[in-house]
Amino acid sequence: MKKTAILTFQNTTNYGAQLQNYALQEYLKQFNEVTVKVINYDNEKIDLTERKFELSRYKGIKGLIRYLLIGWKSKIKWNNFEKFRKNYMNLTKEYNKENIKQTENKYNYFLVGSDQVWNTDITGNDYNYMLDFVRDNDKKYSYAASIGLDTLTNKKEIISKIKRFKQINVREETAKILLEQNNVKNVKVTVDPVFLIEREEWINKLNLVPKKGNYIFVYMIDDYKENIKKIRKFAKKEHLSVIYINENMFNSFGVKDIKTIDPKEFLEYLYGAKYVITGSFHAVSFSLIFNIDFYYILNKKFTRNSRIVDLMKKLEIKNKDITDKKKIKKANINYEQVNLKIENEINKSKKILKEMVNEWKE
Repeated sequence: MKKTAILTFQNTTNYGAQLQNYALQEYLKQFNEVTVKVINYDNEKIDLTERKFELSRYKGIKGLIRYLLIGWKSKIKWNNFEKFRKNYMNLTKEYNKENIKQTENKYNYFLVGSDQVWNTDITGNDYNYMLDFVRDNDKKYSYAASIGLDTLTNKKEIISKIKRFKQINVREETAKILLEQNNVKNVKVTVDPVFLIEREEWINKLNLVPKKGNYIFVYMIDDYKENIKKIRKFAKKEHLSVIYINENMFNSFGVKDIKTIDPKEFLEYLYGAKYVITGSFHAVSFSLIFNIDFYYILNKKFTRNSRIVDLMKKLEIKNKDITDKKKIKKANINYEQVNLKIENEINKSKKILKEMVNEWKE
């Protein structure tokens, strides 16, 4: 058997990160000669960001108040994600920066990706996500790896490590251009793993039941009041309610706030929505998979917008960016045309993965 290990952001309460990890695992399992494990890797910076529920991290009276308002809900959310991982993910034992080298002799191949695994701002310059712990370069592969930045920090070191990969597949055209500008050759663009699983497969694998009701599904990284305000106006015009997935300390006026659901229920809310309004690449992706009308709001705090922008350009979808719009104007998507474009991109990516697996030796 071809023993394969996936390295990505598995220990997280980010819906997109968890679902893309699940999708890549499930797709690789379709190859009979491949066994798949997800390295249960503990990154210090990500761990600090994710484990918001630990009381010891809330200092003083203000910290205690914050914990009482939101910290305990973060713990419930974490536990719900842990149940999802236990039920659906094939994880290794826990590894950290010091002992991850022990995995090299246990697996024939290592596949890093997807998500922003090469965004050093997120990982705290953890080069293990560039498979720095694997000495044999013939074992190193990436699939739909995302940089998520317009420029590289520590460029020389990052490029030298990525050049050691046997095969480099990235998620965005901007990542391909950025790497090629730094003399990285043979870079291919592949779709995010969530697209490798077809709509009916998602429904059947996770036994998805769409939530009932007439509502707009909202999931944003930014929580600007003007965004919520224009979404409420749009909802009122369309005679819809608003369900807002968020981790904010206080509830938003005029919407239903939901803070603790697991990835399966996240998809069920999205699946049942009349519209999706989001700043999340993966919420856009699942809107496309389920053929739901959507609008997106770009993140003004961080330069991580290339993921959505590149996808919209590739699919030739226009008039869905409402970032700087005072109000939302309806703009329908011709899903008959869009689905054909998506299918074409998916088939190219599946071909790349199939050829990769066929080259591997047991």
